Amino acid sequence: MKRCMIFILLWPLLTPVYLYGEVGDCATKWKQITDRYSNLGPYQDLINLCGDQLRDPLRKIVLKNKRISYTNARKHIFSTLDNIDGVVCSIYIDACIKTNRVPNSNVMNTEHLWPQSRGATGIAKSDLHHLRPANSRVNSRRGNYPFCQVETIEWEKMGSYYGKNSDNRRCFEPRDLYKGDIARAMLYFSIRYKKYIDPSQEQHFRLWHQEDPPEKEELIRNDLIENIQKNRNPFVDIPELVELIEDF
Repeated sequence: MKRCMIFILLWPLLTPVYLYGEVGDCATKWKQITDRYSNLGPYQDLINLCGDQLRDPLRKIVLKNKRISYTNARKHIFSTLDNIDGVVCSIYIDACIKTNRVPNSNVMNTEHLWPQSRGATGIAKSDLHHLRPANSRVNSRRGNYPFCQVETIEWEKMGSYYGKNSDNRRCFEPRDLYKGDIARAMLYFSIRYKKYIDPSQEQHFRLWHQEDPPEKEELIRNDLIENIQKNRNPFVDIPELVELIEDF
């Protein structure tokens, strides 16, 4: 029997319970979702769609993002999106700087969670849903390596690891604090830009998504991004949608 893991996200006046695991067929899953959320908003027309039937309608919803320049994207990251009271912190390690503007790139720069060399070009280059501030040295260490669970550690800093996975392939493992955020950003990118995620990474993203569900800061960030580029990450809004897509 597969275990069913339950995660409770505390939120003012609302306590959604996220159920993951073997929960039955498509209609049953959607019944759980509609019972849990009183208003599905833009996702209302997706009810009872799963698998390949869900993929394209979901993509049409997230396709509505407004193109912004990469220069402006970086300004938004360091001045509003990831700036809390004049402080911006790196996603991969606990390293923060005081700033209200784009800093020297030798100190902190903009990480493309989906690497530019692997398809984050054009409008995707400046899509805020997968851009995060990162310590420059650690960002260089990640490079364009895939995300994974590192088994053979060659480098470690504050909970992030670089090394080899169980298949002896080089890869990067982010710290636990942001694993879920990263997973949801990558799954969003896959749907929005029709990019394939290899099975090894997808396995980890699904697990990280379960173990680190959206918290207040990620929900607020989703709201802010919608104000700027006019689309949302659906897997932040309704985490259960990940269950309804068999293969990213």
